[in-house]
Amino acid sequence: MKSQYIRECLERENQRGSRDYPPGASAVLIPILEEADTLQILLEVRSFRLRSQPGELCFPGGRIEKGETPLAAALRETGEELLISPASIRILGALPVTTGPSLAPLYVFAGLLTDYRGTFSEEEVEYIMKVDLQYFLNHEPEHHRVILESRMDSSFPFDLIPGGKDYPWRQKTYDIPFYRDIRAGKAADPQRPVLWGMTARVLDQFARVLRPGSNDTNTTLA
Repeated sequence: MKSQYIRECLERENQRGSRDYPPGASAVLIPILEEADTLQILLEVRSFRLRSQPGELCFPGGRIEKGETPLAAALRETGEELLISPASIRILGALPVTTGPSLAPLYVFAGLLTDYRGTFSEEEVEYIMKVDLQYFLNHEPEHHRVILESRMDSSFPFDLIPGGKDYPWRQKTYDIPFYRDIRAGKAADPQRPVLWGMTARVLDQFARVLRPGSNDTNTTLA
């Protein structure tokens, strides 16, 4: 095997129109609405009938299917959840890839919705809410730290690493932001969700990019 062969294989891999992404890789869309002189962020409240994170605030999105690009996944999921055509979404750009506690990559796109009528799939969405983008530009979330521990299964080969079971594993931490003042739902709804976790993290990152003087050169928002 020669180095030229390695080069050709890597170039061919990078030129593929789509590829298989790591297990658990997901893509979401930050939906934006133009209303009068404001830009509104559209958020979903997940259906209370869902097994995973019912009643929590989120963006439309989901797992990237085999052979699908992150952008195609974000458009497909948004179309399914908001009952709109992907053609009615004008992509403005993408944020840098981020990860959650599972370390699976999350691809985030921002898109302007045109002619949106407030529709959504009742199977996945309980209701929707809008928050003025300016709120996130003017408010910082509060941050709380979670400590992640390394736990090995019973078959882990401790005898193959220096120190065995006493190996000094590096302690990992994970930051979780909260927008405490954001609430959704009717006044009588006792389960009004707080904006926190990955959705809050994405919005915090988005706001940092949009604030004047941002130095984030890895982000493209046309």
